[in-house]
Amino acid sequence: QGRLNCPIRSKALYTGTDGVVMGVYDRDDKSIQVNALQLEPTSKYGHDSERMIKTCLHEGRHAYQNQAIEGLIEHDDPEEVELWKQNLAEGHYIRFYQNPRAYYLQPVEVDARTFAENRYAALVNERELLESKEKTQKEAYLRGVFEQHMKTGNLKPETSTLREKSSEEISPSIESKQAIDRHETHG
Repeated sequence: QGRLNCPIRSKALYTGTDGVVMGVYDRDDKSIQVNALQLEPTSKYGHDSERMIKTCLHEGRHAYQNQAIEGLIEHDDPEEVELWKQNLAEGHYIRFYQNPRAYYLQPVEVDARTFAENRYAALVNERELLESKEKTQKEAYLRGVFEQHMKTGNLKPETSTLREKSSEEISPSIESKQAIDRHETHG
């Protein structure tokens, strides 16, 4: 995103029957505030980490927009910065309670929502790629361990010897083989 850092604080924000304010960007103290009331597991969104992450991304984008307007950072589209500036000029920003539809359609909100959705999708994709890579590495490691044991004969008990042993003596060997089989097939 390329914006300057700003603190994230938890604060009790509006939570009513007509909606919940998940977060705000405070232009005065240049901080992101998330609704402390929604951090509790029993709250409406307390169990929804996706919602909280998107809120932080959304409000972070508002910080970016303000930094671009103030000339602290450079945005690649000066015309878009001008739209943001006009939208945030005194008396031009539409609050949700004033007109929900107009609120959602104004330039700074469309941009912040789009950014948050796209960035969240990219984060999820990145996490899935890392998990897939880790799983592949783990499977390769376990396969290598299994192959090494097979080469050294550690997992090749003689069947005639097994028949002569009592079931208590056999079970550790069988359990070891089953453990390796589980790792080989399930990773």
